[in-house]
Amino acid sequence: MLSTPGRCDPGVVKVPPGSGSIASHITDQTGCGSVSSPWLLEASPGQRISVSLLDFGWDPSLPAGQAPSSHCSLYGYISERSINVNMTLCGGRSRQSQIYTSTSGSLQIQIVPRQNVHFILQYEGMKPNKFNIHVYLFAQI
Repeated sequence: MLSTPGRCDPGVVKVPPGSGSIASHITDQTGCGSVSSPWLLEASPGQRISVSLLDFGWDPSLPAGQAPSSHCSLYGYISERSINVNMTLCGGRSRQSQIYTSTSGSLQIQIVPRQNVHFILQYEGMKPNKFNIHVYLFAQI
């Protein structure tokens, strides 16, 4: 959806299904993945999406590598519209963390540009864990 070099048209920007990475630097340079042109991740039918954060803005001087729970360095937003979930994407808490696993096969990610803070979001399509479904159903009986 790039219209001119280094620019992104307003609207949703689809990424290939499967697994991959989204670098904050791309949003900084092109606008793709911003609030006006969010990334759309779609898994193959029957899959969910796992998203992890590799944070280069993490501050290792914080105790045990963790920021206070009330602290949020805003990196963006993750939305799963099919179940009406809108989550704030916070950074600065640890170098690498698993941040979200979808219920459906579709997510939107909006990255908020930040000066001198870089990170990578890694995504992967994954099949639902049937064991968890059986445990859930058993617990409901």
